[in-house]
Amino acid sequence: MATLNDIARSVGVSATTVSRVLSGDPALRVSEATRSRIVAVAKQLNYRRPVERRAARLGTVAILQWYDEGTEASDLYYREIRDACEEALTAANYTIRRHFAASQISVGPDIVGIIAIGKYSRSQLAQLKATRQPVVVIDQDTLAQDLTCVLPDFATAVRLILKAFAQMGHTRLGFLAGQETTTDQTPLLDPRTRAFQAEQAVAGRYDPALVATGNFTIDSGYAAMSQAITKLGTDLPHAYFVANDLMAVGAIKALREHHLAIPQRVAVIGFNDAIIGRYITPQLTTVRVPTKQMGTEAVRLLLTRLQQPHAVAEKLTFATQLIQRETTPGLTRLA
Repeated sequence: MATLNDIARSVGVSATTVSRVLSGDPALRVSEATRSRIVAVAKQLNYRRPVERRAARLGTVAILQWYDEGTEASDLYYREIRDACEEALTAANYTIRRHFAASQISVGPDIVGIIAIGKYSRSQLAQLKATRQPVVVIDQDTLAQDLTCVLPDFATAVRLILKAFAQMGHTRLGFLAGQETTTDQTPLLDPRTRAFQAEQAVAGRYDPALVATGNFTIDSGYAAMSQAITKLGTDLPHAYFVANDLMAVGAIKALREHHLAIPQRVAVIGFNDAIIGRYITPQLTTVRVPTKQMGTEAVRLLLTRLQQPHAVAEKLTFATQLIQRETTPGLTRLA
């Protein structure tokens, strides 16, 4: 979208002069040739003043964030998704209305579409569907509820993690799972937990005694790993998959306090590639999720549904990437 600075550079005047000409300032003294040139360039670049852009907005899209604002600030995974959605919606000329941590799904009559970020209960998904507005859900598989969704390929990501551990010689694995609860207090089984249990069970290696559970926070990761160390003692596994990076940070703190060397005694792989993982010691090996692309594609799907209200629901899954850092020994390329 063209700016005042773009026009000013083209004409060779200041952005202030461009603004005053386009707003029809009668006190401005400028030659008629310059005035005409500014107007012509503005038209050529399809420039619109802010008031015109606001008037031309195509409608209001509700963004539902299952976290409250404080929790979102401490777990940037969902913040990055929301930021990408808002950037794409603004570029498409839609107004945005945010809703944080609402247990009941309710949007105004002026809303033309909904993007729901996070995890929702069956009751909440039914409420979303009952709005009769185009809906896209991000980070939850809602295709069975006939709602379009965008999410990482959790199952393939977990298989990649298990393959990486196997390459290190680790098949007896510990797992720090995360318990998810929706805003209406419905517990959900995390897809990473489901995938880990399934893969290890098929291989005949699943041992519930090696699983501890937190709630995706640093403190809960610290508590879960501390519990595992106390419970298992010298029988503690030599490798742990942790359901997200915040829990992994807490787990690493517990391991270091118990003088368990990382990765020599315990290798650790997290999930999400949160920025904090790059600034702890040792740096965290993790799975990178393309949060920006997920948000951008969710908006694309929503805009398609605004044009085609009766389009069938679809599911878009994104590949992830294992990022090798210091909490695992060197890995060769994994396919």
